[in-house]
Amino acid sequence: MFVPALSPVEVVARATLVYLFVLVLFRLFGRAQKARHAGFDLTVMFLVGTALRKTIVADDPSLTSGAVGLATLYVLDWLVSFLTWRNERLSLVVEGRPRQIVKDGRPLEDALARSHLDVHELRARLREQGTDRLEKVHAAFVERDGKVTFLLRG
Repeated sequence: MFVPALSPVEVVARATLVYLFVLVLFRLFGRAQKARHAGFDLTVMFLVGTALRKTIVADDPSLTSGAVGLATLYVLDWLVSFLTWRNERLSLVVEGRPRQIVKDGRPLEDALARSHLDVHELRARLREQGTDRLEKVHAAFVERDGKVTFLLRG
């Protein structure tokens, strides 16, 4: 139960590679996905976790390998969070910049497409702010965490 089949160094290496791969995937597939929590999104996240478990610890059922893999993921997450907090350039690489999607009441179609949003979803998010009139929006941005913020005219 406690004797690992894999060396702890291999588990750390596997977990590190998987973490970096998932980080790149999140960066490539867009920040708008991070702000959504539809049922199928949660299903995909569960399946990703399930699939990656075998990648990190292979067929090693020991508690030791599981603990080493999990601890490695937590340390990497803390480290990336700390480094992006301390280094703005790294933060821009890992998290990107806010993207303007509305300017002076007009949706910016190219920016919406890059953010994987359409006008219907933009209007839905605008209704959460108490209005459905794009003309009232001075500017809107998809933030680095995937949330949409609106700067409304006074």
